[in-house]
Amino acid sequence: MLRNKESEGEIVLKGNGKKLLSCLLSAVTVLSAFLLQPVDVQGADLETAAYEAEYPALEKIKEDLKEDEIVAAEDHEVEIGSDFDIEHDFFGMEFSSDKVKIIFHEAKNESGQAFDSSRADIYKAVYFVEPVSKNPSYHISRNIIVKEKRLYHFLKNRKQRRVLPFMLLQGPVPWSRSL
Repeated sequence: MLRNKESEGEIVLKGNGKKLLSCLLSAVTVLSAFLLQPVDVQGADLETAAYEAEYPALEKIKEDLKEDEIVAAEDHEVEIGSDFDIEHDFFGMEFSSDKVKIIFHEAKNESGQAFDSSRADIYKAVYFVEPVSKNPSYHISRNIIVKEKRLYHFLKNRKQRRVLPFMLLQGPVPWSRSL
């Protein structure tokens, strides 16, 4: 297996030793690939679990609340570049402001990036709800959908080239199909 060349001061591996070392290095590489990936997922679960201890989901405590302490949230659509204030704009949410206090927690897309109104995507927004009556607090979520501007979609999806009143076009339109 291992043979020491005393004259050169090197360790030389023979046949089976090389195979053994190769297998060990392969095993370490494969195991590290599997063991390192779940760490990120576990970190995200810990954050979710941390706020769910103090603010459980509405469905878990709905029976303990009065009807006017329940917040209903619908998905909300905004256009790219709009001045939508995600922390204070509760459009699409039904609640009694004198019965509950709503606190924005976070809004992230599927890849974990924070809300950005200048990029089209779907963001899950999480809000904490604290009833004034000291009934149990809870969290709700809704999707904030950032869409491209409607005019852009209209122009992009047109099938025929037409001159619009606000446009003076000459020559072919770059986004239209050939006529």
